[in-house]
This record gives sequence, C-alpha cells and structure tokens, in this order.
Amino acid sequence: MFNLYLDKLYRYPRIKENVSIAVPFAKGELKNLEHLAIFQDDRPVMIQPKATSVYDDGSIRYLFVRFLADIPANKGTRLICDIDSNVVNTDTGMEVNKIENGYLINTGALKFSVKNNSSFIFDMVDDGRKRYNHDNFTGPYLKEADGRNYEMKVDEWRVV
Repeated sequence: MFNLYLDKLYRYPRIKENVSIAVPFAKGELKNLEHLAIFQDDRPVMIQPKATSVYDDGSIRYLFVRFLADIPANKGTRLICDIDSNVVNTDTGMEVNKIENGYLINTGALKFSVKNNSSFIFDMVDDGRKRYNHDNFTGPYLKEADGRNYEMKVDEWRVV
C-alpha cells in the first residue's frame, strides 16, 4: 500500500478527473492485477490498470494505471494505492439510457442528452455546477466560401 499525491490543479474542483500514472515494482512484489485498488476518501475509484513490463518470474515490473480522481479546488489531494485489496469497485462507469426521442448519458462527472431529428448536438448538458440547454450552444454549421450557411440536422442517434 502506498500514497498517491495530486498537486493543486485548478481553481475549480475537478470531478472524476482522468489521471494516469506509471509505477515501478520490485521483482515478485506485484504478481497480478486482481487485487489492485485505488482509494480516495476510503472509497475505491474506477481504474484501468495495465502491466507494461514483467519480470522473468511473471511478476509486474511496471504498472500503468488510469483512474478517476476528484481534485478539490485550489488544493491537492491524496489517494491510496493498495496492491492487495479485497474491495470490489461497484462504480458502473458511464451510463447510457434511452429516453423519449434520444439518449441520456451520465459519465458521473458530466450528464448530457441528445435528441433525434434536431438541429443541435446537445439537448442538455449538466456539469454538476450548472445546467445548459440547446439554446446555450451554436452550431455546428457549414459555411461555404461564398458565405452560404447550411444548418446541421441530426437524423437519429444510435449506440454502437
């Protein structure tokens, strides 16, 4: 188990900020990624670990891990990396839900909706501090060299 320190990043809080680190390990110290967990405020965060190099005994030499961290405004934070954890992360990640005439997407840090047959990309965007609707955005549109404008029209959104 070891600490991860994230320095002050910004004057506004960064919710579920994408963070990447690379960590070296001594031979035999980390045998697999099954029990790897990163905790913030005693809660596991979503991680994407990958062994980028292994020793001849199969143990991990270098670990590259992406994770989502909440970084408070104007100050740093501390997370804990546990290589022998029994805690299971129940974070489901991004949710995509079919709604009437479109989709509602919730990433945990950002929530937005898209509508079929619309002349805008986002119907609603909510960043946790403020909610915007399609009237707050312009475009996209195509403008030819002669000055003629074309409006975009979304036919139907599909999840692929």
